[in-house]
Amino acid sequence: MRLHLIHLGLLASLLSTSPALASSFLCSQVFSDKVSDVKINDLLGRGEASKITENFKLQLSTLFQTIENYYGPLELKASTVSLNWRQFKADTLKKAGQLKNTNEQYYFIAEVLARMNDGHVSSVLPSSLVYRLPVQLVSAEGKYYSNAVFQAYPAGLRIPKKGDEVVAINGLTPAEFQKQHAVWNASGNSQTNQSMFGMTFGFWSEAGGLPLSKITQDGVTMKFKSHETGEIYDVALPFRKQGIGLIGKELGKPAPAPDIVSGSLAGRNDRSTELQDMPKTSSIFSGFHQLLRAQKPAPHMTNDPVKVSPENSPMRLGEVTPFFKLPESFKPITLPEAMTKEPVLSRLIPEGELMAGTFSHQGKTVGFLRVPSYSPKELAPTIRKLRYLIAELERTTDYLVIDQTNNPGGMVIYSDMLVKSLTGKLDEASHMRFSVKPTQKFLRQYADLRNQIARNEDGAFTAAELEVFLPRVDREYKKILAAFESGKSLSDPVSMLVMSEIFEKAYMRELGQKLPNGMTIGDLMKGLLGVDIAQNQVYTKKIYMMINELDFSGGDATPAILQDYGRARLIGTRTAGAGGTVENFSFRGQQELRVNLTTSLMVRKDGRLVENYGVHPDLPLPLKGSDVADGYSTYFSRVLE
Repeated sequence: MRLHLIHLGLLASLLSTSPALASSFLCSQVFSDKVSDVKINDLLGRGEASKITENFKLQLSTLFQTIENYYGPLELKASTVSLNWRQFKADTLKKAGQLKNTNEQYYFIAEVLARMNDGHVSSVLPSSLVYRLPVQLVSAEGKYYSNAVFQAYPAGLRIPKKGDEVVAINGLTPAEFQKQHAVWNASGNSQTNQSMFGMTFGFWSEAGGLPLSKITQDGVTMKFKSHETGEIYDVALPFRKQGIGLIGKELGKPAPAPDIVSGSLAGRNDRSTELQDMPKTSSIFSGFHQLLRAQKPAPHMTNDPVKVSPENSPMRLGEVTPFFKLPESFKPITLPEAMTKEPVLSRLIPEGELMAGTFSHQGKTVGFLRVPSYSPKELAPTIRKLRYLIAELERTTDYLVIDQTNNPGGMVIYSDMLVKSLTGKLDEASHMRFSVKPTQKFLRQYADLRNQIARNEDGAFTAAELEVFLPRVDREYKKILAAFESGKSLSDPVSMLVMSEIFEKAYMRELGQKLPNGMTIGDLMKGLLGVDIAQNQVYTKKIYMMINELDFSGGDATPAILQDYGRARLIGTRTAGAGGTVENFSFRGQQELRVNLTTSLMVRKDGRLVENYGVHPDLPLPLKGSDVADGYSTYFSRVLE
């Protein structure tokens, strides 16, 4: 999956705050046993229905139906965030009657989705308008600090230094500013919300729901406190506006009815879900990734160059370079020269995607592996590099530190291959499982994958392998089908490990392909690398994994799995708790609208869910304000203590 554009949604810098805008949709009641199908007009008070255009009623109705049919954690939210869905819909529709134009309707939909309190749930509005500010903030110890200054910073203005504390924004404390204007909640994890607020502060996007058309001022006024002298100083930062905003119109004019153009709604009366031949997808494994995507859609971020580098580097998700400074003795592990200079060979293993090296600490050789995301540009080449790096780290180090901070997640298969390199084998009893929303669409996709494997058109699997794989695939399919037939909102937890094992077999077959000189690709790679990457390479020594509140989805799952296997000690802060897999849906109304919804929930070994709770570290190590001020030069030293 390619990253989708969203924004955490900072309803920032409005001249005035409407009480209606700040009102909460989260109710203290739990689900009622008497909830039944109710039409839109039944939920509205007398006179309220007439205030909403027929088109917008259809749009909201379609959105609610999509959530009810596809959103996996809907019942869970009753207990975790006290979400009474019926009351939620009623309150939402009453407020919808106050909207004056189509722009407000789009902003409203974005706000409604954000109130689901889910790191995966978001909207993408049809707008390219952004307001940029030339600074980035970072959250530490409940406060905000200047983290990066971009080259667009106006000449003549005082430049806040890295680590200067933010005292006020537009006359409000940062906490008041966030509470008043940042009505979107990423995951129910307050620390994640604070960090996302800081990281995206310099890039306000209408596509993510920010009502930029209501912002009439030209920038923000910020008050900083110098970390060096304690001096308080003010800086007035102007917006730099780019893109084209929503093309709105007043209500009451005709507009086409909305329709879903992907993720079609399934009726329970359709029984065509038996395993059978389906249209062939482009690839078994891309199909599996579309089925289970454990990745947070990417927030809108600025790519503006910074004033000074690397000390002034901004915080971003998925960066290969760690946000902190590594020891002076750090030596990167590089590929053999023959692999990097020959164009054909260099494509077999990518230069980016992973970073590894070694350094000395207290008389021991420590290994370091940076895993920035689980969404590589090419999966198989990245697995090759992973196995080479693991073999080198096993050969040369006494213990290993894995850094997966600021990780937005990605492919389940990639995560499983990393886990196997650290554990030696994948154990279904200890591994992450998924409670799936049992829709017809999911069942059809799963059936399609099963039949592609069974047809084995390219001869990737032996008959003996198929005899092992297919019964396991069918076993998990039957769990999902049983949930569908009984009308359950979620299936019993199912294992998807077999798909990763199937990928690994296909990967090994690829390395067995013959070259013109008679050698196999695997033989060639083994000769060049000195490592047999056709076989799983295992790290057997002590492992520590660094995590933080900006680890989402697959970034939640991988440390949870390693913790449940008892294989790694986790250091840092609780992960975001985006604990499921995500699917995107598109609608057409006045303009195109896209939404992202969680369609399944991750279930840990002992039955615990990851959604909203995240994964807790074994060794807590929160970021400090002093870490920001010193350019994160001592943070890793604290990790090693």
